[in-house]
Amino acid sequence: MKCKIITKDLLKGFVWVSALAMGIILYYQRLYQQWMISDGLFLSGLLFVCIGLFRVTRKLGLFDSTIYGSKRLFGKTKQDFVEYVQDHPYTQNFAEILLLGVGFILLSFLF
Repeated sequence: MKCKIITKDLLKGFVWVSALAMGIILYYQRLYQQWMISDGLFLSGLLFVCIGLFRVTRKLGLFDSTIYGSKRLFGKTKQDFVEYVQDHPYTQNFAEILLLGVGFILLSFLF
């Protein structure tokens, strides 16, 4: 499993995780009248780590049979399972999201 970090995806992910962290921080500020920066950073990082781990399991092929079975059930494919997996590889990267998630979790420990 080769992971290649793409800076465009890394920047896009950084914007998303930062916006999520800011939203959580502002929500906690309105709810408790306190700036809970570490909680916002940790929760946004944890969400991105979970998304990254789902992408890793998808890349490893855990969900291939489920996706193929549902498409076969509804008649959207007539291929065999092996042909379907070879024709439809998973191409999304997971390293950027995992890196950002772990980075924001580690950053939360500083606050």
